Amino acid sequence: MRRGRWSSPCTNLVEWYARPPHRELMPKSFGRLFTVGRLDAESEGLILLTNQGDLAQRLAHPKHKVEKEYRVKLDRPPDEAVLRQMEKGVRLKEGLAKAEKVFSSSRLEVRMILRQGMKRQIRLMFRTLGFTVERLKRTRIGGLELGHLAPGAWRVLSAHEAGKLEEKP
Repeated sequence: MRRGRWSSPCTNLVEWYARPPHRELMPKSFGRLFTVGRLDAESEGLILLTNQGDLAQRLAHPKHKVEKEYRVKLDRPPDEAVLRQMEKGVRLKEGLAKAEKVFSSSRLEVRMILRQGMKRQIRLMFRTLGFTVERLKRTRIGGLELGHLAPGAWRVLSAHEAGKLEEKP
């Protein structure tokens, strides 16, 4: 059983690698790999790879409500009312988009925890409220954090980290 994590760079290289960009870079001995955590071309951060389809499904599908954490840099500072609105919900074409938790980490940056998985959810929520997302980085999926993995780098998870993925939310 193999699992690895990948830090997706925020560059055009993501497009160059093709979709999904990371499988071609993995050793063939890893076998078939399933992706957990899509990122659009403008985003960066943690993507998990596993050869266990059932685990990938449990971690990726919104019905399982696995937390995913993001750092979001905005074009201007949000006030407390905006952060609370993100938690109450923002009406999008796809339905009501909600953040589990949103808090300010600096003047222009917020940390946001999601359990939903709508396409481009964070960008659309902020756009609806009049903000532009300047940088979006996924830092955590479930109990696994990105840490200091460099953009474009990958590594095999330790047994302890793999165990964190098995834990139910």
